Order: sequence, then C-alpha cells, then structure tokens
Amino acid sequence: MFNTAAEFRAALDRLLEQEGRELRVFDPDLGSLQLNDPARFKRL
Repeated sequence: MFNTAAEFRAALDRLLEQEGRELRVFDPDLGSLQLNDPARFKRL
C-alpha cells in the first residue's frame, strides 16, 4: 500500500533495481511516476 506519491515512487525505484521484472502500472498520464527523472529514466 502507498500512502503518498513519494512512497509510490520509492517502491517503483526498488522494483527497477531488480532484474527481469515486468512493470504494469495504471497511471493515466504517467505524471505520478515522474519517469522523466534522469536516474529513473536510466534504470528503465
């Protein structure tokens, strides 16, 4: 469970550190994920 957007992004970052994972997310505009963050973008 995520109570804040920051907790959601932290969980995403932990997931991205793992190899061979599939990411399925519902976010209408992907704004909550902040995928344009340089470090997060590099991991993707």
